[in-house]
Amino acid sequence: MINKQLTSKSGIKCDQKPAQLNSPEITKVMTIRSTVTRVCEVITDLHFSVPVALSRPEVPEAVDDVLTLRGDEGSVAVVVKKWDFLKAGQSGWLEVTGLLEDGTAHTVKLMEGEPLTDSDEKEGVSRPLLRKELNKFPNKAELTVVFRTTVDACCEDGPVITFPESKYTLRKYYRDLTDFNDRTFGRWERGPGAPDPRDLTFESLGVASDGNEQYSVKNFTHTGKNLGVILHREFDDLESGTTYAFSARVRRYNTSDPTPKLSLKADNVAITSIEVLTDPNTWVTLAGTFVASSNFALLVLHSHERDPGIAGNDYLIDYLLVEEV
Repeated sequence: MINKQLTSKSGIKCDQKPAQLNSPEITKVMTIRSTVTRVCEVITDLHFSVPVALSRPEVPEAVDDVLTLRGDEGSVAVVVKKWDFLKAGQSGWLEVTGLLEDGTAHTVKLMEGEPLTDSDEKEGVSRPLLRKELNKFPNKAELTVVFRTTVDACCEDGPVITFPESKYTLRKYYRDLTDFNDRTFGRWERGPGAPDPRDLTFESLGVASDGNEQYSVKNFTHTGKNLGVILHREFDDLESGTTYAFSARVRRYNTSDPTPKLSLKADNVAITSIEVLTDPNTWVTLAGTFVASSNFALLVLHSHERDPGIAGNDYLIDYLLVEEV
């Protein structure tokens, strides 16, 4: 009578036959050490190899290996399909690595020596990757996803097996917001329609719910020459052929005439109609879209009113937003 016992670290069940592992997705060969007991004779350290299918980690939300990200809320799933020697209790490591804006490597650890669950054994491994973690990486970052697991066969701890890695390109929806709460213009600049430093100042909007004071830009038209470009900025990180929305919140500051008249422009082309601000208690959103013809675009907040008498044409500017549509 012959008894066969698998004592290898292959993680294959003792009653599993090598023929059952045939698969077109074979990526690894596991070596099994067996002990054969015969009557009055024990033969140990017999070795043979069987093929084992190891799947690459996948991000189902990605299309053609490109993961498109919009916003911070929620998560995307990272999954590893079931493999032949998967058993609850094995330890797993699941990591996503890429380069940050400054060139340093950053790793998001989804599993770190975490025991696989009964659900993992039945369905395969799936773990959430938070979008706020993905947003730490820059646009077009290459992300490498790696999964590793221990191999426990017949109650014997095994080595750590590294599955084939997968790579994805991160594509982030473009969003650039300037809210002036730091009392600077950010990357925006004064235009010729605000020739005096006293034309544009910062006005408090009060304390927000988070306890921080909010600010806007106030055009008090100190010089009376506030016709034309008030604020402008040249963007250099757009994508040619992509549609963007450009918006700004504006509000009349007082009731003195003349009334402010404002519009938005992209590359010297008007993308909004001229908005006449009549109510000093109501914020108005100027909003329009444009298609980038290159990586560059010149965006402008334009004034269509001039007040030589320096009596009116006063207004607030806030929340300059450029985002991909």
